[in-house]
Amino acid sequence: MWAGAKPRFVDIDDNYQMDVDKVEAMVNSNTRAILYVSLYGQTPNVDRLRAIADKYNLFLIEDAAHSIGSNYKGKPVGSLADLTCFSFNPVKNLGAAGDAGCITGRADLIKLARMYRDHGRKNKWDYELQGINARIDNFQALVVLSKLKYLDSWLTKKREICAKYTRELRDYVVTPNEFADSYHTYYVYVIEVPNRDEFIKYMQDNSVSVNVHYRGPLHRQPIFANGDDCPRTDKAVNNIVSLPCYHTLTQEQQDKIIGLTKEWSKLH
Repeated sequence: MWAGAKPRFVDIDDNYQMDVDKVEAMVNSNTRAILYVSLYGQTPNVDRLRAIADKYNLFLIEDAAHSIGSNYKGKPVGSLADLTCFSFNPVKNLGAAGDAGCITGRADLIKLARMYRDHGRKNKWDYELQGINARIDNFQALVVLSKLKYLDSWLTKKREICAKYTRELRDYVVTPNEFADSYHTYYVYVIEVPNRDEFIKYMQDNSVSVNVHYRGPLHRQPIFANGDDCPRTDKAVNNIVSLPCYHTLTQEQQDKIIGLTKEWSKLH
């Protein structure tokens, strides 16, 4: 929107990813880019998105805020799109001490991005673009680099925790699907339950904190309400809830969460 573009929204598939079957119908003569989100820690079908982008000469941009450490068919996130945007918010799988981020992608686009994020400067004294100050703080960068060596082991542990959730809960609630071509890093572990807000209160009353990612879909926000039809998103957003899945979760803690979730399911 800052660039003058108008977002159009595509509904989700069974993995909570952009439904690639619905993308091409949204393309028109004004379309310039496809922006997909690797939501919750896995990617959509990037091959099909790439084919559509190439067919219509569009940029392919990935919001990888949730999916650092993931891959698609063995290719790491960060190497799949023309531009990939990462977030290092403290709650992410790889987080800084405060908000920070970076991008990867095509050399020509990265060159421009480096200028835009640094006041539009080509060098210290020459301003060639109308840019902003979006440079990552050195301290935040050091925190991220220091934690990077632990990322793979943290993700392995999170995947073990989430696999146990799925084994134990799939007969009681709607558990996440894993897209076969994508390595799921489980930024959050999302289930669907009936009477979601009552479930949250039930868990909180039993000293378990759960969360909702996210309560309001973008196409329903006042700033974006443009009539795009996303019925699967509208349905899912009323039922989704995230269970604790941090890599330091103990077996005792997880067993309590599983037991409470099963108990809730039996009551509803």
